[in-house]
This record gives sequence, structure tokens and C-alpha cells, in this order.
Amino acid sequence: MNCLLLPPPRRVNAPVSESRPELALAALMMALATWLLCFTEPNILQSIDHLFFHQPNFHFLLTALKHGELPLWNPYIGLGRPFLGDLQNAVFYPPVYLLLLGEATGVFLLLWLHSFFGVWGMRRLTARLGADGATGWVAGAAFLLSGVLTSHLFVGHLLYFAAMCYTPWIFLHAIRLDEGWDKSVAARHALLTGLQLLCGHPQVFWLTTVGQGVFLVGRNLAPPWSPSAKQTLRSLARLAVVTLWALALAAVVLLPLFELNQFGNRGATTDAFINYGRLEWSHLRSLLLPTAFVSRHAHEYNWFLGPGLLLAGLLGLSRWRDRDARGLLLLALFALLLALGDQTPCYQLFKTTLPGFDSFRLHARAGLLVTFAMVLGAACLWPRLRAQLATAASTRLAGASSIALVLGPLLWNAAQAKREYSHAGFFSAPPEFPAQTALLAALPPTPGPDQPPPRVGFPWRALPANHGMIHRYADCDAYTSLFLQRPWDCLHILARVPPPDLARTALSVNIYATTPFPLPGAAQRFGYDPTNRIVLTNANPEPRAWFATAATGPFGYAEILVRLQQGHDQHGSPLVEDELPLTLATSPAPPRPVSFRKFSANELLLEVAAPSDGLLVLAEAWHPGWQAEVGGTVIEAIPANGWMRAFPLPAGQHRVRVFYEQGFLWPGLLISILALAGIGKFAWPAVQPPLAADG
Repeated sequence: MNCLLLPPPRRVNAPVSESRPELALAALMMALATWLLCFTEPNILQSIDHLFFHQPNFHFLLTALKHGELPLWNPYIGLGRPFLGDLQNAVFYPPVYLLLLGEATGVFLLLWLHSFFGVWGMRRLTARLGADGATGWVAGAAFLLSGVLTSHLFVGHLLYFAAMCYTPWIFLHAIRLDEGWDKSVAARHALLTGLQLLCGHPQVFWLTTVGQGVFLVGRNLAPPWSPSAKQTLRSLARLAVVTLWALALAAVVLLPLFELNQFGNRGATTDAFINYGRLEWSHLRSLLLPTAFVSRHAHEYNWFLGPGLLLAGLLGLSRWRDRDARGLLLLALFALLLALGDQTPCYQLFKTTLPGFDSFRLHARAGLLVTFAMVLGAACLWPRLRAQLATAASTRLAGASSIALVLGPLLWNAAQAKREYSHAGFFSAPPEFPAQTALLAALPPTPGPDQPPPRVGFPWRALPANHGMIHRYADCDAYTSLFLQRPWDCLHILARVPPPDLARTALSVNIYATTPFPLPGAAQRFGYDPTNRIVLTNANPEPRAWFATAATGPFGYAEILVRLQQGHDQHGSPLVEDELPLTLATSPAPPRPVSFRKFSANELLLEVAAPSDGLLVLAEAWHPGWQAEVGGTVIEAIPANGWMRAFPLPAGQHRVRVFYEQGFLWPGLLISILALAGIGKFAWPAVQPPLAADG
């Protein structure tokens, strides 16, 4: 009798296709919907994270490529940090280069293509689960209009939204592989998963990958237990192969990212940090009632589905004898427990058994999987309800009513989110920055490629830190998911302000509370008077590069932080952590000026007159990969004063070329090329011609 719980086998990889007119109509409707939702006022280009993050990053990336340079290093934020090695910048995600057509055109095409891809994926997936074509298109629209996706879209998480649109296709391929190993399906599965990762948000990749594993367990584990357990293990092994293949495809950026993580400000995590932005039990009401955007992370808790879709989804997932419904139900329950963080006993289990669980914050983002499961549950319920209707007329009436009941509330919620999540909606101010206008007026004429960009320090609400990438000034602050640890530590210590423990995307706003020039050693040229709201110029700015004939140390990093806090003379006798190959004086001496002959993101050229052995010191962030070529000899940068780059130089007149080489870039590129070659070989096998008829 137990065998009756297993459904009869389905046709493996049953073909599902749409007519060309059907696809063309769907693409046209998605283009219209994208324009109406994103490019009527308030425009998506005025969304918060697009203004503060994507717009300057896109500008920096495209400008570098137009000048024939690889965007390896970004000198404009946080005293400098890697650019290509940060996965969020999506340097290796091909659709990003639609921005070459212009910002508005590129963003429109980016969102339209991913929206259509996501809707089409839901159409294919629901068909594979037994729904008809019309139901599949409605399910796709409901998925994209759900609170989870629209909240991220309208707050400006453009690439996060793009990554979520891969989810239906990835689960479709997981089902196909669950029903039988196929190299072409596995290759396409790896390609889709790798592209989702290259979108720039590893959290979506993590949720989707772990979610597939949970879904496959729920789909296969049922009496009789022995054969179902073996099938579960086979399916999980296939998923592991695909995941490793996808990771290899993205190795070109993942290997540099691992290096960046080692030197980032998220190395030590606490329970409080892990649970920052978790879902509260009270937030579950957002499934029925939208969440107002009243706090920084309110959009994370908007899981709105509406009463009709929520009820249909719950009913659809309750059919536990159906293996797909069972898998989706387990997926939804797992994602809910994941989102609630330490509010359930499962927290410690997840923390100890799920690799990467403690590396991410904002576990409320697991709502993606809850929404995904609910929409699929509702879509698979409809054919069974339709079968109970007596006439075609009643079927059409019920279908039209269901569409209105499902999509109507979602459209209303999307319109609310569009208004509230814009910059003007949240800050009650237009997306204009008077401090930036004043700063640009105060900046000297463009210094040219031979001089470093002037360094500033402003609160992030007065001046978006990342806009230095657009207007060519260097900001001590940044708006980024990963600040380099050394500048992070030293800037807060120099300002005598404790760093934020949870939100580590920007410096503490308290740094700027008392003085416009709070950062000794950072060579800050312009500051901001928060009381009078005016831009001030530093009449005697510190040098961006100098030659020191004395040094103090070697000391451990912790001791250097203590001495910086005590007011050590960073210029006259820099603090070092390594034994120097040269013998330097220990008594401070006035620093000697150094002339810049060239300043670009990845390379600097300097003229140094050294009266004796000493240190060339740059007030730019140290990171592995920075080197200097002096007289044909290449030397590695060493950290000085906790965060600066330094190079030991002998006495004499030197022309020094300082350059950056991204660690692990070329090995990662080779691995990615090999993975892509494998995908190209297996993903679309050549079609064999039919045999000729006899005679």
C-alpha cells in the first residue's frame, strides 16, 4: 500500500513550446509593463540604490572600458578598493553592457529582458508541473509583481531583481535532472546558475541552490524509504555537480572575491550581525497587507501576495501526496525558518550545517523562495479547480475572476512600492544633492590624468560617496557591501568614533558630527560643515604621497592601531609591520614631497628624490597586488600606518611606477574558459539529420 503514495512516472523532459506569436505578444506586453512600472514617475533611475550604488558603478565600469583599461582598482571610494574583484559590480555579467546604449535605454532593456525571461521561465515551469499555458503566463506575472520582487526592484536593486528572474528556469532544470541524468540539461543548468551568480548577488545564488536541494529532498523522500532515499542522493549529487560547474564558470571573479573577503570588514560575524535584517513574526502580515517603507530595510519585509494568491498557494501546497507540491511545501517552510533567524530552534542547526549561512545578513530575503513556492502551488491548483466547473462559460468566468483577484492586488501593491521606495518617497526630498553642487563648484578645474583626484569626506546623505566615480573626486567614505578592513578600522580610530557593529556598508555618521576634517592622515581636501551645511576647503591639506627617511616599528597591527589613536606622527615616521630591507632612522623628520607624473586607477607614476634610504608612502589603501617598479626591479607594497601603501627605496633619484595586479584573476579566467567550453560542448548537442528513406 505504501507504493501508492508515489505517483506514476512522468514523461522525462516532455517538450513544452510556445508559438512565435505567443512569445512575441508576451514580450510586447512585458515591454509595456516594464515601461509603465519603471519609467513613469517616479522613474526607476531615481530609486535609492540605483542613485547611490549602480549608477556610479556602471559609470566607472563603462568609462574604464571606453579608455581601454580593465577596471581592476577603484580609487574613488573608501580610500581605494578592488573593483573587478567585487562580485556586486557584475563586471563579467554580459547584459550589463546594454548600458553602453545609454543609461535609460540600457536600464530599460536590462529590466525588460530579465522580466520577460522570468515570466517565460514560470510559463515553462508551470507547464512542466501540469498547468496550462494561460495559467503559466499569469503565474509568471504574479511572480514578478509579488512584493518580494517589486520591493527590491523599486528600491533600486536592479541586478538583484535580475538574479531572481533566473529562479524558475533553474528549478525547471533541477526537475529535469531529477528525472534522469542528461549532459545537455546539466550544462544548461550550470550556465543558468553561473549567470545568476555573475549578476552580482551571491545571496540569490545561495538561496536558489540550497532551495533546490530542499525541494529535491521533499520531492523524492516518501515511502518506500529505501529507493526514495537512493533517488534523493542521486538527485543531490547531480545538483552538486551542476553547482560546482557553475562556480567554475564564475571563477574569474570568485577567486578575486575570496581574496577581497579576506581583507574585508565582514570577517568576524556575531549572532547580532547574522540576524541583522531578519524577518520578525509580525512581518508575516505583509503577505496580506503591504509593508510601508518607514525604515531602512522595510522593503525586505514586504512579502505581499494578496489574499487570493495566498489562499490558492496554501491550498495548492497542501496536496502533500503530489511530489511537486510536497517539495514546494518543504521549500516554503524551510525558507520561512531561514528568514526568521534566531527566533526558531532551527537557527543553530542552520548555522552549523549550512555553509555560508553566517556570511549573509538580511535572511528575510528568503521570502523569494516562499513567494516562488506559493505562486507555483496556486498555478498547479487551478487545473484541478477548473475540472470541477460544469461549463466552458463558468470556466472562463472563474478564470477571469481569478486573474483579477490575483493580479489586481499585486498591481496595486507595486504602484504603492514604486512611490514609497523612490528616493523622493523615502527621504521626502528630490534626488538632488545641494552639497554635491557646492562641492563641484569648489573643485579646481579637472586636474588631468597626472594628478590624484581631490579627497573629500562628507556624510552619505549630504553627498553620495560613490558619486566620486562620476565626478572624479575621491571620498573617504563609501556605500558598498564590503569595506576594506584596514581603512575601516583606521578611519574610525583616527576620528575617535566606534565603527557600526551591524551596518558595515558606510562609515559611522558620527565621524562628521563635530568637525569637517575629522580624519588625520587621509589627505582630506574638502569637508562639510553639518551645522551650516556648507562645503569647506582645507587650507593646508596633507600630502597624498611623500618620502619618509624614518620609520617606527615593526609592530603588530593591533599595536599600530593603538599608536594611531595616541596621535603618532604618521608622516615623519610611518608605522610599519614588517622588517624593512633598509636601515632607516627612528627619529621623525619632515616628510619630503613627491611629484605625481601620472595617476590612473590601476597605475601611478611618481618622481622621488631620496636623500637617503627611506619609505615612499602613499595615502592610498594597501591591498595585496600593489607593486612598484624601480630601476627594473619590482617590489611588493607593504602596509604603513595601518592602511597606507609603502615601498622601501634606496637613496637616489627615482622614477617609480606603482601598479596593481588583481590576484587570482588569470587562474580564475582559465577555469572559467574551461567551464564555458564544457557548456558549449554539451549544452546544445548537434541535431542528427534524419536517415534517408530507402529507394
